[in-house]
Amino acid sequence: MLVRFSSLNYNTSCMRDDENSGIQPAGSRENGIDRRSEKFQYMLPFYMEPGMNELHGTLGLGDNSLCIEWRLYDLFESPKGELESLIFDVNKLVSANFRKGLFGGTLRLVFTSSSVISRIPLPTGQLNEMRCIIRRKHRREAELWTAELNLRIAENL
Repeated sequence: MLVRFSSLNYNTSCMRDDENSGIQPAGSRENGIDRRSEKFQYMLPFYMEPGMNELHGTLGLGDNSLCIEWRLYDLFESPKGELESLIFDVNKLVSANFRKGLFGGTLRLVFTSSSVISRIPLPTGQLNEMRCIIRRKHRREAELWTAELNLRIAENL
């Protein structure tokens, strides 16, 4: 089952990527909606290996938005930077699919353009897609999370 976190509070650390005005703090008001009060119902942990570092993070799925939070770690598993966040609308996603593996799985998120995820340090060659490695204990949650995300992408077409 998917884990629901209703007590999460994304104050100033989450950023919102908007087509018209670039990246804005989550506390800004857009169309009369206070983005600070937006909760992300479904959270999914992931990691990636962009070069010599590791990137650990969570993917959060809200009503009509997706939040990616990540932190870089070096070879000795010590944090290399601050916790960073990015929030954007689901309509900036083209597709999402999850493939099971023997010891985990791979979640592939394809975006409309590379500028949406330009702040995330991705491995070489991945311009507008993000391949997240999901651990084995989160495989079932990842399947349900991907199905929910694909439903929201289809609703926004």
